[in-house]
Order: sequence, then C-alpha cells, then structure tokens
Amino acid sequence: MFRGKASKGSVAARDLARDGALASGWLMKQGEGNKAFKKRFSVLRHTASFSYYKGDGDTLPLKSVDASNYVAVLSHNAESKSGASSRKAPSTTVA
Repeated sequence: MFRGKASKGSVAARDLARDGALASGWLMKQGEGNKAFKKRFSVLRHTASFSYYKGDGDTLPLKSVDASNYVAVLSHNAESKSGASSRKAPSTTVA
C-alpha cells in the first residue's frame, strides 16, 4: 500500500480526527514481517472504522479496519494501595 499526497478534495488525518472522530492519536504498531515497532497516527470514526496513517498529515490510510465487531471495556481503579480514593485515567482493553 502507498502513502498519498494531498490532492484536491482530500483531507489530512489530523483534520478527520478533529471533525467528529470518537478517538484519535499516536500509537505504536509492531510490524508483521519486521517486528520493529513503528509510530502511527490512528483515527476511530463514529462509523466504527479504525484507520492508521504514517503521519497525521497523510490523506490515505496505511490500513483501515471495520471495528464494528469489537468491544472496548473500560475499567476504573477507584482505590489506591493505601486505601485512599484516587482518580486514575481508565484503562482500555479491546476484546
């Protein structure tokens, strides 16, 4: 697959992320053949489409996945080891 340059009417990944995406940001992806980790910009849309790009300015994704059959499970840790209440960011597991 190839990376696309901006053309008339195309939208950069960072702009897709700002315009109503459920989530977006950088992730580390391990390659299939070369097991090295690579930094990729990802966008999860309301249409349950998950796409990742080499950079946030790219207009064509390296890969898109239909995420409609996946469930994200959020868990909150409300107690610290000392028993005091604390606020932590939720962790996410995709099943």
